[in-house]
Amino acid sequence: MTRYSWPGNVRELENTLERMIVAAGDDMLLTPAHLPDDFRAATEQGRVPIPEAAIQPRAVMPSPAEARAVLERHDFKYGKTAVELGMSRHQLYRLLKRRAAADSPARRALV
Repeated sequence: MTRYSWPGNVRELENTLERMIVAAGDDMLLTPAHLPDDFRAATEQGRVPIPEAAIQPRAVMPSPAEARAVLERHDFKYGKTAVELGMSRHQLYRLLKRRAAADSPARRALV
């Protein structure tokens, strides 16, 4: 479960754990056997990516310029870019939004 990318974030994790608890019944220990069938099938068949970046996030936040270069290399696919940069899609959006704000004509007029 720690290697799964959790594209649905906390809600998906909570739902999966609830389903495991129901499947466990009287068992006091949750095991992979209690995982929902669709979750187990998706991870076993490789349909759900387990990005290496999600396992070991970067220690240093990339610069907006670096993020933009990676985004262009991935043909503006934000999900793939975020995985490579070791961040969430939301973090990537915020990083690029900061750059756009810094590059805005109104901001340049103030400097």
